[in-house]
Amino acid sequence: MSNLNKTYPKCGEKYQHYKGGQYEVICMCNHTDTNEPLVVYRSLSFGSQYARPHSEWFDEVHSLHGGPEGHKISQIRFKKIN
Repeated sequence: MSNLNKTYPKCGEKYQHYKGGQYEVICMCNHTDTNEPLVVYRSLSFGSQYARPHSEWFDEVHSLHGGPEGHKISQIRFKKIN
């Protein structure tokens, strides 16, 4: 678990997903059965709303880029933007 994982996103903050979509945090909440903290956020492009476990918010994800040979790169799932 990274140190970033101890930071909670704040209402109104904007983030870019590693695949390119931009989102705004609506609020934090807890799962009704497990009490796990969740981040509730919405797509800036479409207005769709989602909830994701906070434990995954700042996760490092791995993807392949660069054609058939592909270069494996690591990046944070959501990166804060202005």
